[in-house]
Amino acid sequence: MNLILMLLKNFKKIAVKFLEIVLIATVGVLVIDVLWGVVSRYVLSGQSSWTDDLASMLLIWEVLLGSAYAFGQKAHLGVDYLVEKFDSFSKCMTALFVNIVCVTFAVAVFIYGGTQEVLTAFESQQMIISLGVPKAYVYLAIPVTGLFFVMFGVEAFFEELVKLKNGEATVATEEN
Repeated sequence: MNLILMLLKNFKKIAVKFLEIVLIATVGVLVIDVLWGVVSRYVLSGQSSWTDDLASMLLIWEVLLGSAYAFGQKAHLGVDYLVEKFDSFSKCMTALFVNIVCVTFAVAVFIYGGTQEVLTAFESQQMIISLGVPKAYVYLAIPVTGLFFVMFGVEAFFEELVKLKNGEATVATEEN
């Protein structure tokens, strides 16, 4: 089990680095796009027709991949006030349950549902006219994000299992 966790951690490290690069590049392109939209509107007196659509597409990818990045870094929004009161065993069991729920949700909604949406968009040949690209490329952000969620959730699940196996998660006992 330690070997599996080590492999998952190494793969996660690569995935996180990839996401960091993609997110930084996306923000950079988004800033240039919005600046060009402003310049073309106010300086050249006619906004480029594609800048709004590109900004929307980039923002969708940025938000979804950014949420996967935050989940992988355990920086996502979570209500842990009550969990912090638990002993280490209960915290571990709660983390296992939460990871199962997150992975199940990611598979069902992001991967399955997102893939269905992408296929539907390709079949209907929906296009972003100003960019000349299929709308399915926007929707593709959903299943891609789901894959990252699953990978990070499985890694966190195995991390908690190793804690249980190694005896790091113990039930609190009252000492008088």
